[in-house]
Amino acid sequence: MVPNFDEPYVNSRRSRRKSADYTVFHHYRVEVFYKIIDWQLQELNDHFDEVTTELLYGVACLNPVDSF
Repeated sequence: MVPNFDEPYVNSRRSRRKSADYTVFHHYRVEVFYKIIDWQLQELNDHFDEVTTELLYGVACLNPVDSF
């Protein structure tokens, strides 16, 4: 079942009479997609320490493709 993204979002945990002030599209974009991106970014940040990150930034700056 594909939801209609233009309809108001209804939280299944709350009362059905109380609908949210935003759409299903907003719910999936902000409440789901952005949280997953934040989680993945945090996982990457936890994987590399600050010294390694600075080294990777330095190596990326040496790429001659970006110099022209």
